[in-house]
Amino acid sequence: MNHLFKSVQQDTQLQTQLIDQDNELLIRILKAIPVIAVLTVLAIFLFIRRSVLRRILALEVSMRSYVEGIPLPLPIEGSDEITSMAQSVEHFVTTQRQSEQKLFAQKNQLEALNHELERGLQLASEIQNSTMRFQKNTKFLKSALLFYPYSKVSGDFYDEYQGKDGSFDIFLGDATGHGMSAALISMMVKMGLIDIADKLTPVEIIRALDHRLSQCIPPETFETGIYLKISPDGLLTFSNAGHPPLLIIPSKTQKAVILDQKGMAMGMFEEELITFVEHSYALTPGDKFYIYTDGITECNSGSEQFGLDQLVHFLEQHNALEVEEIIKSLSETLKDFTHPHGFQDDVTLLGFEYLGNL
Repeated sequence: MNHLFKSVQQDTQLQTQLIDQDNELLIRILKAIPVIAVLTVLAIFLFIRRSVLRRILALEVSMRSYVEGIPLPLPIEGSDEITSMAQSVEHFVTTQRQSEQKLFAQKNQLEALNHELERGLQLASEIQNSTMRFQKNTKFLKSALLFYPYSKVSGDFYDEYQGKDGSFDIFLGDATGHGMSAALISMMVKMGLIDIADKLTPVEIIRALDHRLSQCIPPETFETGIYLKISPDGLLTFSNAGHPPLLIIPSKTQKAVILDQKGMAMGMFEEELITFVEHSYALTPGDKFYIYTDGITECNSGSEQFGLDQLVHFLEQHNALEVEEIIKSLSETLKDFTHPHGFQDDVTLLGFEYLGNL
């Protein structure tokens, strides 16, 4: 009996030990779970960092290097979404580089063409300027010039001719438009004047130019102009073809005389629909007179034009000055008036003072 009891007791103690061991093992396992979880999360993070974040960062570095102009290879590896994104970026970058290369080549071509155009315009400007003659003074006239072309070449054109009879002839014209097309029309006028200046009267010259231009220039283009002939004894004869009026400031009254005898602009029609006419005015010593293009009166301040009235008022108020000083002062006034916009057209004015038959 005692032997049986001891045996049972030993079994009970053994089971108790086993249970205690199991409990201890369970406690250890429970204690290890947080560590395992942390290690698992860390392992997942390292995996994500290696397979995702590292590649995304590499992609970002490559894109940044491309923006900075030092492109690095794109991280293309594997076959997942990041690889697909990298391939799309690589296609974009390649296409962008090709476009930039094309644009760079086109830019070089445009710069070369622009350089050639600038050279051509500069040469055209030099040629045009060499054909426009203007003397500051003659035996019986003082004169001054205000001339600001809108671009390198101008649609405004002036020239002068010394008559065999001692007269002084002046032409001022203004072709429609700006730039090269207007300058070409003005050069045609110059070529026409070479053959007929000083051989015909002012109205005959205007009529001849009108006929020649109507044969050569497109219907929507034309040239306004005024031709003056001043004799040593002060007889001023002129003909106007659609040009702004001749202004005379007599020395006695100092009140402007506006000779607004406009004819038709030249080159518009093959037939002379409006008859060109010729007028005369007897100058006395000290009289000043002015011819100009509409770029003067149409100078714009942004809210109003300078206008004929302001021009007349200015010339009357400054008539006591030498004609050269008047032109200088008018130039500064117009610059101030148009500031900050500047001139929007060719601007030309020729001023004269009759000195008498000395």
